[in-house]
Amino acid sequence: LLGDRAFIAGQRYQGTGEVMEESRVCFLKAEDFHAVFSSEPSLWHELARRFASELGRAEEKARDLALRSIRERLAKHLLQRLGADGAALLSIRESRHELAELLGTCPEAISRTLAEFRAKSLITCSGPSVRILNQERLRRIAQSGTGISPRIDKNHLGA
Repeated sequence: LLGDRAFIAGQRYQGTGEVMEESRVCFLKAEDFHAVFSSEPSLWHELARRFASELGRAEEKARDLALRSIRERLAKHLLQRLGADGAALLSIRESRHELAELLGTCPEAISRTLAEFRAKSLITCSGPSVRILNQERLRRIAQSGTGISPRIDKNHLGA
């Protein structure tokens, strides 16, 4: 859903969207939007819950960008991509450039960090596929950054 917050605020939507898989795109006119919400007041409550949830995610992302290293952000991103079944094989659809934009860094930092994760036997990569070999160590990195650190690397990881 794009533009809902701007619409409610009476603003013009400034963003764009790009589908990454086959999708159905619909447009809802302002009059139709108002008619639906006027006839179903409970939808306002659901929309408010959705906005609150999105705000929480935005706050978390801002906090991550300000306070977490690229190692932590990339580890967290990989773990979030795990399937509901916990399958450790991921298909990364984004290019290194797109992944860098998502994580607030440059493509070179993504490549270096993935190479570091491979060297530490946390992951393997083959094309767009990434296999997580050690979820626990990756989780430690994502949560506190202590899974890999240049200062404690030899002692902490047994390298």
